[in-house]
Amino acid sequence: MEPNPQDNNQTSPVISQVVNSPKTSKYNKKLWLVTGFIILLAGIGGYYLLQNKTVVSNNNYVKSASPTLVPELKPKYIGNYEVILKDNPKTPCDRYAHRCTNDVYLKDKSTGNEIYILTTDNLLRNDSRVPEYRNGYIFLPKRVGNDNYPSNDWTDELWVYTDKNQGKKILSNKGFTYLVNPSASKIAIKYGDSNPLKINVIDKNGNILKQYNQDNFKDIKQFVASLDLVEWENDNILWLLLGGGSLNYQNISSLDTSLDKATTYDLSKLNIGAELEFNAKLKKIAYSTFPVMFDSTTADEFIKSGQKVYLYLYDLNTKSSKLISTSVVKAFKPQWISDTIIEYNDPNSDKRITLQIN
Repeated sequence: MEPNPQDNNQTSPVISQVVNSPKTSKYNKKLWLVTGFIILLAGIGGYYLLQNKTVVSNNNYVKSASPTLVPELKPKYIGNYEVILKDNPKTPCDRYAHRCTNDVYLKDKSTGNEIYILTTDNLLRNDSRVPEYRNGYIFLPKRVGNDNYPSNDWTDELWVYTDKNQGKKILSNKGFTYLVNPSASKIAIKYGDSNPLKINVIDKNGNILKQYNQDNFKDIKQFVASLDLVEWENDNILWLLLGGGSLNYQNISSLDTSLDKATTYDLSKLNIGAELEFNAKLKKIAYSTFPVMFDSTTADEFIKSGQKVYLYLYDLNTKSSKLISTSVVKAFKPQWISDTIIEYNDPNSDKRITLQIN
């Protein structure tokens, strides 16, 4: 929603009361009617401003203005689109900021053409949770409130739009990740609490469709410390990565949300490092042994070690790994650029290599 520049400290106009006397003429009656009509318009206008204005507090945190709420959002833009966020010229945003007021566009992946949709505030930036487009619906994660330490007066929100003034908030929680299925009929939600195996599936109106917990993953033998939403294979099957106490991924699970059944594959013997890319169609994982590092000291020591890094392709069905490439202290950054083609860093140059996978 475009920010409204109205001042929060707006003063109400002073209205003089009109009192009819027994000798009121027809002109005074008309004056009374006109005055009453003006009062009515002023009241309606004041209510509108209060409902739609953007409130800016002294600490520059912005309260999101609500879009027009409709019983059922109707898709307008159907196609092969992706969501693009651009800085709004009137409200410039620091590139390191965690949230900004941005212009939201849809970009046609085939032609490169862009369609302006809306301008809205509090959009998350520099965050793992990114906007998603699915089947005519635009999903935008936001953060509202004061999240400057030590303040805890904040919450994260998930909004869905189909056009400029056609949108609604469907989720509010202190921390969550989300993943939308291809038809936008189901949204997987992983909450930011201490239970890594708590997952909800909601619809695009925010209604809870399914709830899952550790009872749905009884075939997992290892301790589960983390869970990542990876990919919807189709409208019903959701893939999840589960990590252990060592921060390495221990299992990958497919959760059939139509049958409420999970199938888990053991990855604990693969020595997976910081790089992993999953292909749900082929049931194959591209991963490397490039280690997880949290500070510059560890990274410097790794570079000096001259250690070799291996890039593998693992098949979930055959439970076999195939060596793709080897580097010396260099990350591969593998990425599936299609259902059958993987791209990764050339270990001997700054170029990228593409590999066809059968």
